[in-house]
Amino acid sequence: MPRRRDVDAYAYRRARAQLLAHSDVCALCGHAGATTADHDIPVSRGGTHGLDNLVPAHGTEGCPVCGRCCNQEKGDKTLTEFRAGRLNTSVDWYAGPEANGL
Repeated sequence: MPRRRDVDAYAYRRARAQLLAHSDVCALCGHAGATTADHDIPVSRGGTHGLDNLVPAHGTEGCPVCGRCCNQEKGDKTLTEFRAGRLNTSVDWYAGPEANGL
C-alpha cells in the first residue's frame, strides 16, 4: 500500500526543522541562510525524507549572498551530479580552472 502524502509531508517538515536547527549553511552554494531542506537523492529517484538524505539549501527566496535559488537549480539531480564540474562561489572563479579540477 502506498504511503499517504500527508504522512510524507509531516516526516519531511519534521526532518527539515531538525536539520535547519543544526545548520543553515547551504550544501549547494556554501552560504549561510538556508531555509529549506533538499534531498541528496531526490524522492523522484527513490530518496527518502530521512535526515540522512537531507541537506540545507536555499529555496525560492534565493541566497542572500549569491542570489541562487539552489534547491530549484539542483532539480532532480543528486548532490554529486549537481556539483560535478560546477563552480560553487565567486571565490572559485578567482582560483582558476586548475584549482577547481577543470
